Amino acid sequence: MKGLKDRLSEHAAVVAFGASALVFGVLSVMKARHPVALVPVVREFVPQGSRIEPKEIRWVASSAVMSAPAGQFKGYAKVPLFPGEILSPVEVGRFSSKTVIVAISPTYSIDANVAVPGSAVDVLVMGSRGVVWESGPLPVVSTSVGSSAPASVNVTMPLAKALTYERLRTGGQVELMGMTS
Repeated sequence: MKGLKDRLSEHAAVVAFGASALVFGVLSVMKARHPVALVPVVREFVPQGSRIEPKEIRWVASSAVMSAPAGQFKGYAKVPLFPGEILSPVEVGRFSSKTVIVAISPTYSIDANVAVPGSAVDVLVMGSRGVVWESGPLPVVSTSVGSSAPASVNVTMPLAKALTYERLRTGGQVELMGMTS
């Protein structure tokens, strides 16, 4: 035993260096246990203007994309969201208190076929002398086509525009025009 002790004391520096190299090597290979950053990814299509539910978001780990607090993903889709798309807080927000959802029932039900959730439509009120009122592009939230009830398209628009539409719609025919993107 004394021989081993003498040999170790003669080579103490080498033994200490070897032990420290071993510890350094093990610690270098081990990954630090930091919380994994999660990135929100849309599970299914969410039309523009639709409320985003927690079940529609899948959180995946990623070191290549910056994470964001979950509280920033409450509200409505500002743009159409597609499955597998990584969500950004810029794409989710609140409607202005002056934005409303309006159900548009076109005079001819077939006009409602140009509306697709997530796209935009232009609403026209046609009078005997031509266009009485035109909305400009409005985001389509949802549609109700093909049931026994009259066709209806839900769009978002500023409150002032909605009030004007409600006032003028009874004075003519309501038509929808699809918008190309």
